Amino acid sequence: MLGDNYVVLKPGTILDIVNQVYKEQVSKGGGGGDSDDEDFDDGMDDDDIDDDDEEVEDGAEMSSALTADIRHVKERWGEKAIEIRDFRTLDQVQVDLNIDVSALLNNYTAEAWGVARTEPIIATLHVARTSYLDNVEPPKVECAQKSRACPLASQLQNIINLFLKLLWSKSDAELEEHYADGPHSRPQHKSSSSNLRTTSGRKQQAQVQQQSSGGGGLGSFFGMGGKKQKFTKKEQEMIKILSGMGFAQAAIERAVKMTSSVEEAANLLATDDLDEEDDMVVIGTGTGGGGSGPPGISRDMELLTGGAPSATDFDTNKAIPRRGSGGFLVQLMEYALHRIPTCSSYCVICDKTHMFASGAMMKPAVCSRELCAFAFQQLKVGADAAEDIAAETGVVDLLVCMARAAAFSGRAQDILVPYPQVVDPENPRKMVLTPSKPDIPKVQKIFEAFPPVQALAQANDVQDMKLRLDAKEPLAYPLLQWIVTSNRSHLVKLKDETQLKTMSTHHQYLLVTEPPEKQKRFSELKAKYGSKFAFHGSPIENWHAILRDGLKNASSTKLQLHGAAHGAGIYLAPQASTSYGYANKGGTAIPKKFANQSGGTDILGMKFLDESQMLCMALCEVINHDIKDCGWAWVAPQADYVSTRFLFVYDSRSSSGPKSEADCSKSEFQREIQSALEKNGLA
Repeated sequence: MLGDNYVVLKPGTILDIVNQVYKEQVSKGGGGGDSDDEDFDDGMDDDDIDDDDEEVEDGAEMSSALTADIRHVKERWGEKAIEIRDFRTLDQVQVDLNIDVSALLNNYTAEAWGVARTEPIIATLHVARTSYLDNVEPPKVECAQKSRACPLASQLQNIINLFLKLLWSKSDAELEEHYADGPHSRPQHKSSSSNLRTTSGRKQQAQVQQQSSGGGGLGSFFGMGGKKQKFTKKEQEMIKILSGMGFAQAAIERAVKMTSSVEEAANLLATDDLDEEDDMVVIGTGTGGGGSGPPGISRDMELLTGGAPSATDFDTNKAIPRRGSGGFLVQLMEYALHRIPTCSSYCVICDKTHMFASGAMMKPAVCSRELCAFAFQQLKVGADAAEDIAAETGVVDLLVCMARAAAFSGRAQDILVPYPQVVDPENPRKMVLTPSKPDIPKVQKIFEAFPPVQALAQANDVQDMKLRLDAKEPLAYPLLQWIVTSNRSHLVKLKDETQLKTMSTHHQYLLVTEPPEKQKRFSELKAKYGSKFAFHGSPIENWHAILRDGLKNASSTKLQLHGAAHGAGIYLAPQASTSYGYANKGGTAIPKKFANQSGGTDILGMKFLDESQMLCMALCEVINHDIKDCGWAWVAPQADYVSTRFLFVYDSRSSSGPKSEADCSKSEFQREIQSALEKNGLA
């Protein structure tokens, strides 16, 4: 039997549960009181938060540095930018940083990234109330949006946790080399070991110098080197699971001491070189990624900042803002705001640039590194393909058709890029498809067993869909998942009322390939030079790569399919009929068994495609500068001058192509384009 003092707990964090217990006891008179109530403020409404601030300012026990940092955030971004919950009895403060994304992302970018643009991303961290930055361990951050599961919030959470891990409690002097306006921006790098001071003083500086000369690696830097480790029961279980994943034992033992779950440990193993003996390396020796610089800069710091301090390829997207008098929380907010617009340039798991891509693309994605592929497919880090299939069956059908066309092309070795990356579902240590060893016949074999996408659309749930695929081929579901999630363009089927009727096809899609920073540059160029519209047609097998790496100047490369009579550049045409002709000049040899597999079928009101008869072309907006006008064709020498707007797909068996009125030089068609842009939020 339960006594009178039992408490029925609701789900929540440890702090939430403690708060529930305390408040219940107070309400029942079981140990609470007025004085205790003042010491334990739930901070749930604005009045409580304001009261907390007044008590802090009046000289309560809260760290003066924390008090100042909270005030600086409010002064910089307003009262709503930060909320606190003061847990006095736990000596902790929950800090919620409300990161406003409305000015960073336009509507279609927010939609592509799964973000509610009108609400902030909340970055929650629990800091020590009295010691704050003097606390040895950095806080863990959790990022989320209240109204939805937000993939960008998950990616930002990884970014901020790395930021906290490396910069927690460090001073401006210690980070001088890595600031956006620091020495890396100057031609000559000043080598000085004094710049490597840590807050612990000479003892920790000696540790860093010892590691830079081969003394123990990251484990010893965190105080774990040189001793036989003892592991809790939970840690032993984590080690057992991680060992089964194929990671090195020494790296696993270090990872479990630095994390609290298998997923966190696996992510750390995927992003850090913990299986190396020495993770703290001397930049410039050939072991740390190039460039010259001070000794003891970790690979993590290179990952955070995008390179060694004096490297010529220093990544300004990852430059750390100077802390100055604003304090740590302002620095953290500035870094988050700086990183958000360029998130799609980096892998959502390891935060490194994409290996296969030559430039940034619209949608965030997992990179082609094997450890990231493992983390994504085995640990379920990322979205599930089934959700996209349920929401956008027509788009998934298009993606499958394009990938299959590339796989069966005579140029598959060159255009199935990126090559699929799939972990063996029966053996997580084994990659069955990997870019390091491309096997085109194996991909073709999987596709031969692939059921039509419209059949998958009838599945009752994710498990039912997986069973349908597994019955045909065990690798079919992982391949489908990769096809959906590797797409880095924003591709949305247009509603009938927003389509361009002159284009004479119901298969019309919004197509945006550029990330926010490229969109911004394009807008600046457009304001300076103006723009006009033109079409680009390309065979169906080329679009798998285009959706993942953008339109490129293929002249004089192995990707070039036609001649370049008017010089190098991206070829476009003002008349749709011209591009339609080039879209029909492919080299794909799709097996006959795929013909009519989906073409002409209408399930749930959706028309499905047959890539053996598919033609694709894009309507692009082009900066009106340096274009070579050859009458029937235009040549844009720079890829940044071309921005895709719409994609049109035709079935050559039932369509004669766009109408002759689809001519970008005609004012009536220009008005139709402008109307479609406005209806679809691109104007």
